[in-house]
Amino acid sequence: MSKKAWIGLALFSGLLLYQFFSFNLLQDDAFISFRYVKNFLNGHGLVFNIGERVEGYTNFFWIMLLAFLAKLGLPLIETARWAGVLAAVAMCRSPVSDYGR
Repeated sequence: MSKKAWIGLALFSGLLLYQFFSFNLLQDDAFISFRYVKNFLNGHGLVFNIGERVEGYTNFFWIMLLAFLAKLGLPLIETARWAGVLAAVAMCRSPVSDYGR
């Protein structure tokens, strides 16, 4: 990867981290996933309301990842925020690494 691409990735990553620390925001849709995770970890399955078997999520891998990390004892909301930032940086690195080809 070229030096210019690394600089661009570092600047963008810095911008993401600035936004992460400056704005304590979390989209309300995230709490839908958190509720699915909570019910899943409490043994009720992947349900939003206990007793209702309706699939209302569109992010199965994200829910499973958060459930796994929460099961390890990590705080759900902060873990989701950090995982989101790391995923954004990883997504940006992929096209940057292909830039010079």
